[in-house]
Amino acid sequence: PPLGLTDAAGIGAKAVRWRAGEDLLVLFSDGLTDAVDDDGDKFGEERVMDIVGTYRAEPAQRIVNAVISGLNEFAAFANDDQTILVLRA
Repeated sequence: PPLGLTDAAGIGAKAVRWRAGEDLLVLFSDGLTDAVDDDGDKFGEERVMDIVGTYRAEPAQRIVNAVISGLNEFAAFANDDQTILVLRA
């Protein structure tokens, strides 16, 4: 769910041990998923996650570059911010 769209009482906490070299945290804005092509089709969360899955073993910067490259090939125009953060354990 989007961060910051609930009151503090609705936010839980949980500690999870990361597995070095295996785990990723990927956060991205709706500017990525809501970008549309010439036909009005959205880039979408599934497309972002497919790219992340394809490049999951690569360094974090390579994953970011692949997502942005895929987005730029899909939609020549963006009407919103495009933010992605990839952290690797």
